[in-house]
Amino acid sequence: MPNAATHSYFAAITVAVAHGIEEFYRTDTVSPKPVVSACAAAVFASLPDWVEPAANPNHRQFFHSVAFAVFVGAGMQR
Repeated sequence: MPNAATHSYFAAITVAVAHGIEEFYRTDTVSPKPVVSACAAAVFASLPDWVEPAANPNHRQFFHSVAFAVFVGAGMQR
C-alpha cells in the first residue's frame, strides 16, 4: 500500500464487507458489528508501523510472515 491512510481504508472496507457477508449468511440479519470491526481494522492497520517501524531494510519481517498470519487466524477462531 502506498501510505498509511490507503492501508487503513482498504482494511476497513475489506473487513466491513467480509464481516457483513459472513454475518448475513450466518444469521440472515445485519447488525452494527461490521462497522465496529471496520473501525478496529482501520485503527489496527497501522499497528505494524508502531511495533516495527521502517528503520532498516528488514522491517516488518515478523508481521509479514506466515507465523503471524497463523497467529491472527488462530486468535479469530471461536
